[in-house]
This record gives sequence, structure tokens and C-alpha cells, in this order.
Amino acid sequence: MNMNRMGWIQIACLAALLTACAGASREYVLTGKLDNCTGNYALLGGNDAGEMDTIAIASDGTFRYAKTFGASSMSFLMLEKGGVFPLLLIDGTENHLEADLATPGQYRITGDLEAAYTFYNKHIKDFSQITEEQGNSFKRLQTAYADYRQTILVRLADIPDKGFHALFGETLERQILSNLLTYWGRWRGKVPVGDDADYNRFMEEVDLGVSPYAANVLLFTYLSWFREYRLEKGGENLYQYLLSVVEEKVKDPAMQQQGYEMVFSDMFNKGDSFGEAETVYNRGLQLVTDPELHAWLVKEYAAFKKLQPGSPVTDCEWSDEEGKSSRLSDLFGKVIYLDVWATTCRPCCAEIPYLAKLVQRFKGDPRIEFVSVSTDANRQAWLNKLAKDKPQWKQFWKEDFSQLYNVDIIPRFMLFDREGKIITLDAPRPSDPGIIGFIEGHLK
Repeated sequence: MNMNRMGWIQIACLAALLTACAGASREYVLTGKLDNCTGNYALLGGNDAGEMDTIAIASDGTFRYAKTFGASSMSFLMLEKGGVFPLLLIDGTENHLEADLATPGQYRITGDLEAAYTFYNKHIKDFSQITEEQGNSFKRLQTAYADYRQTILVRLADIPDKGFHALFGETLERQILSNLLTYWGRWRGKVPVGDDADYNRFMEEVDLGVSPYAANVLLFTYLSWFREYRLEKGGENLYQYLLSVVEEKVKDPAMQQQGYEMVFSDMFNKGDSFGEAETVYNRGLQLVTDPELHAWLVKEYAAFKKLQPGSPVTDCEWSDEEGKSSRLSDLFGKVIYLDVWATTCRPCCAEIPYLAKLVQRFKGDPRIEFVSVSTDANRQAWLNKLAKDKPQWKQFWKEDFSQLYNVDIIPRFMLFDREGKIITLDAPRPSDPGIIGFIEGHLK
């Protein structure tokens, strides 16, 4: 059997979070013979909590595994060397896997579920083809999935194992929901979110309350869409709006708490652009009932407030190329344009020539200081890069600098005023066409 392993992996990883119909009381049994196997164990994903079982493999490549799961699911068998194989975990069935690990993608599964595997392999191919052919129009994709659902459920009746029927039906719905919810993510940046009325209508009406899977796996995508949708409408009260979306749309209490955490994490990372942080925080104190999440919120908000425009710069000690220590505060008295970077970050390195031109543009201006701070774990790699580039502005190294300013992605450029207060922690990059005007506007 030759099939698309990546397709199986993607579907299996999604489906591994699910439990479906109640299984039979008898064990699920899997035996196998793996030719050219050099390992002595394999990992099997077994339940909705993401737990893994270990299967011992004999020196001749044979193995036997038996377990009662209590609920059917789709999973995978993973070898350290040799690939990943999809599995249907249905209690009361006996199955046999044969593969030659020297030939990736070739394997055969026989036994009680042989017909089910053949059916599912074809489904993966057909489902992927529909997604590819109709994926540039949400309405066409939605219609194509509806038609496909009717057709394949008729074909499903020919599969003898009834346990597979319920499992496949639930998995199909999750695959469809996943692809519809993430439609905007696949086309993000190509089409404004507000331009597809059909997709927006679907997102506003979709019921996450009936699908723990959607809340678990896709809630971030769901909230990202609402964020962009709100921003296109002006963005006023953005995070208050997102909190209300979670409160109204997500009915599962545990998933709802995760949704609140996502909203606050986004605000803490992106900043208080609309001046609503205090209102959102106070609302969060009422909505967050999980004790650990509540404590996290209080702690993170206190740190967040310290990093807002107008707050004092968080001082720190760092070292220069010669190993001499100094403090960020030693530079106060000038406006500071600060570059947070690392030699392992390609976008960071791509900004260096633009930063060099920017430094040259303001050369001799006593009002501003340009500074780069490396967060490299390998100090020597930083020194090697400086020796090669020979930058003409101040260079410092502090591996944990990003933690002080809650920086999750680099490069990051910051601007501090003469008094040592934050102007912004997200200044334009040197390559931004408006960077000169931005800096000059803060030198007056």
C-alpha cells in the first residue's frame, strides 16, 4: 500500500485528540513484522490526552501489542528510524502491520480493519483533492464538503466494522470543521478578512460549544480571525470584544479559561494600542476562575504595566565585546534606538545593513544613540559576527534581555526617551521607509 504519509500524519495528529464511540470490551490487538528495523521499540499514540505507549520490537522486527482503550480513536505508530504509520484503535479488533523500513511509504495492514484502512486511505486522497481544488473560495469549499459528506457516508455502509462507522463519521466532521475554520489562515495576507462574507458569516455563527476539539486545537485561529475582523472595523475596545467572544462562544468551562488566557497573552505581547488594558484586566479578574490562571494574570499584568509607554525603562547590566560590564541606564540623556537581535535570526541579520545606513544618517547628532543588544546563547558566535561586520555603533550582549521586555519574536526595535522612559517597545525597523521621520519626530 503506497500512500501520502504526510497526509496521514496531519490527519492522525488532529484525530489523536479525539475520542469517538464507545468501544467493545475486548482488547485491541496489533501484531507486526518490520523488516530492516534497527530500533527496539516504537511509540503509539493512544488517547485524547496525547499519552504515548511503548511497544517492544524483537530483534527479528516482530511485535505484539494489546490494550483495551474504551473508546475508538485514530492514532499513529512512530519509529525512531523508519517513519510513521497510521492506526485505527478500535477495541475488539485484531490487526497486523507489515513494512520494509528500507522502503519509506510502503506498508500493509491486514486483519479485521483491512477494508476500513483501504476506505480511509481513499478518503484522505479525495478529501485533499477537494480542498486543493475548491480552497480558493469558501462558499465552493463549503458546498463541496457538504456534497462529499453525503457521498462518502453512503459508501461507508459497505465497511463491515460498525465501530469504524462512528469513528469515521466523527473524524470527518472534525476534518471539515478544521478546514473551514482555518480557511482564513490559509489565505491570510492575500485577501482582507472582511472581503469574504460567506466565511465571516460562518465564523460568526459557528458553535464551538459543541466541539471540545475545536476549542482545544482551533481556538487560537478562531480568536485570531475575530481579532483581525475587529481591527478592520476600527479596533475600538478590541480585547474587551475578544473576551466577550470567548464568554459567549465557548461553553466548555476549561476551554473558556484557555480562551481568556489567549486573549490576555495576545494583549501582553502586542500592547495596549486602544488604552483599554486596565478595563480588560479588571474584567478578566471577574471571568478567570481557575486559581493558577488568576495568579498568572495578576503577575503578568503587573509586568505588562511596567512596559507601557511612559513607564521607566527596565534597567539591566550587559557587556561589550571586550567583556566590560555597563548598564543600559548609562546611556540615558539621549534618545535610544535599541535593536534586539541574535546571529541565528536571519531577519535580524537582514536589518543590519539598513541599521548601518540609519546610523550614518544621524552620525554626529548628539540627541540620539543607536544600540544593538545580542541575545545569542553563544557569545563567541556574536563576537565572530561583529568581527566580520565591524558595526559602527554600540554593541552589547545579554542573553536574557528578551525576558526583561517580554519579547517573543526578534528582531525587535525599541525607542527610549532622554529621561529613560519607554516611548515604544515596537518601533519601526530600520528597513521601514518611515523610520527616519519616526525618529526625527521624537528628537524634537
